Amino acid sequence: MKRLHYLGICLILVFVALDLGCTSKEKPVECTQASDCSDKVHIMCVGKWSCIENKCVWNCESEATIISIQTTTTLGRKHAKEGEFCGGIAGILCDAGLQCKLDGKYPDASGVCIRENKECLSDLDCAVGGCSNQICASKEKASDLVTTCEWREEYSCYRMTSCGCIQGVCQWKETSEFNECLKKLGVG
Repeated sequence: MKRLHYLGICLILVFVALDLGCTSKEKPVECTQASDCSDKVHIMCVGKWSCIENKCVWNCESEATIISIQTTTTLGRKHAKEGEFCGGIAGILCDAGLQCKLDGKYPDASGVCIRENKECLSDLDCAVGGCSNQICASKEKASDLVTTCEWREEYSCYRMTSCGCIQGVCQWKETSEFNECLKKLGVG
């Protein structure tokens, strides 16, 4: 009985201390810009630091996954704008017209908000696909592509270029060697 009485008094003291403002209600400021985070170390993946809501946040650049997240308000949180942090344990949503490009396929993965019409942000988001390796597409699409297994002479020209992200779209990069090869074969 004395233990319950003692516990009750302790709880009342805690609530009084909280009510009197004995605890700080301000969030600590870790950064105001991404360069403030440059001295931090992160070894989980290739990426870069961002400063989001005064916190240093690591953004992985490899093995990214894009998912669409509904843009409804959740518990009164504001939506993230293009280029801002999204997802994560807080479930931060993107503004309308944006989608969250996650850094993995695990629960509570975080990412960055991108325009819905972009299939890639960097060359790492693109891959070669098709039976003859003639298609340049997003990693997600390239692994599921089904094409006829035929060989056309112009497919040899793809060895002279690379598949990459150009203005948010995965496509073959135009090089002088690539264009010359196609021209010699009378293609393009």
